[in-house]
Amino acid sequence: MAISFPASPTNGQIYAEANRVWQWESASNRWNAYGSSLAQRVTVNSTAPSSPGVGDVWSNGPVVSVWNGSAWQPAGVDHLALIYIGVS
Repeated sequence: MAISFPASPTNGQIYAEANRVWQWESASNRWNAYGSSLAQRVTVNSTAPSSPGVGDVWSNGPVVSVWNGSAWQPAGVDHLALIYIGVS
């Protein structure tokens, strides 16, 4: 099965498909394999973790976000499916 990467990714963007995770690196114009697991830590709380690591997941209820190293990025549908597979 071919992977359908986003056409215009932004630096640090995380993409998940087929139980694999990649992160876009603008400097080299490529998708890099991203860790052995999407979520290093999963936090469900109204307050974001104070010292997140890349790949950490935070949910404050209806919103699920992934830390990309500099900011919380909304998790996409593919992200959520992979998180569910990893946590369930």
